[in-house]
Formats: sequence, structure tokens, C-alpha cells
Amino acid sequence: MGWDENPIELYYGIDLLVMPSLAEGLGVSILEAMAAGLPVVGTHVGGIPDIIKDGKTGYLVAPKNSQAISQGIKSILKNLNKARAMGKTGQTLVHRQFSAQAMSKANESLYLRLMAEKGTATH
Repeated sequence: MGWDENPIELYYGIDLLVMPSLAEGLGVSILEAMAAGLPVVGTHVGGIPDIIKDGKTGYLVAPKNSQAISQGIKSILKNLNKARAMGKTGQTLVHRQFSAQAMSKANESLYLRLMAEKGTATH
């Protein structure tokens, strides 16, 4: 498809995201898809299990297991009501835990906790 200035719009034209990674840091594409209300099938590697809540926002499967990936895809496509519920749950999760505000608050809390442990907290 080539370069797209606004790839987020693409998520609104698909039914689910499949991320069959063998290694992954966080999986920003997963966060983007979930923010768009999509269920996700992803492999249980790296930071992906921190994002996908198995059976609630999508399905986690073993890496290199094409049958498990296929089953996850089929499960989502066969039950569109559950797929929509997963998408909505994922959307809520992303906004609560991975929005700029949520991440800023989490970082601030971490820094304050670390400073308090070192005895350098100022408030």
C-alpha cells in the first residue's frame, strides 16, 4: 500500500488486527488497533501480554502456532457481538492505561516513589 500519512484511519476499515510476532517490545500497532475499537489476536511474546487481555480484548496465542492464530481469528469472526465487546473493552483499556495522560501520571508516580525511596522527594 505504500506510505500513508494517517495510518490510524486504516483501522476503521478492518474487523480485527492479527499480530503474529516472534519478538515485540510493546506493540504500538496493537494499541492503535485497540484504540480504534478492534479485537486483536497476538502472540504471547514481549510486551504483548501486557496489552491483550486474553478472552477480553482479543486472544493471546503461542508464537509460531498458525493453528492457534487461525482459531483466534475464526473465534472473533464467528461471534461479532463478542468481537464488538472485545473491541470496546480494549478501547477502554487503552484510554485508561495507555493514553498520554495515563502514561504521564504513571511515570510521575514512579519517579516520586523512586525519589521517596532515595530520600530525595520534595513533597
